[in-house]
Amino acid sequence: MQSKALPDGVADFLSEDGKDFTLKLDKEGVYVYTCPPHRMMNMSGVIQVGKPVNKAKAQAVVDELEKPRHAEQGSSEKNTCSRSNKPPHKQKVV
Repeated sequence: MQSKALPDGVADFLSEDGKDFTLKLDKEGVYVYTCPPHRMMNMSGVIQVGKPVNKAKAQAVVDELEKPRHAEQGSSEKNTCSRSNKPPHKQKVV
């Protein structure tokens, strides 16, 4: 896990591959993280502790993370992405 957005005053974190990782979230705010080995699959997460005091900053990071990887590379005929005609799968948290 690698931190991407944190409440003010919280130190960045990065876990080591293949090792257990424990993180204590004791400061109010929104924590955004990614899974570096699985970044190609856009594996990321958001945890809110108490009030979302850093919501705008966290949302900007999430918006950037959700951009398709091929959009960052620009468009070229050599750079193609295979796409399905099906809409993306949506998940709902209840």
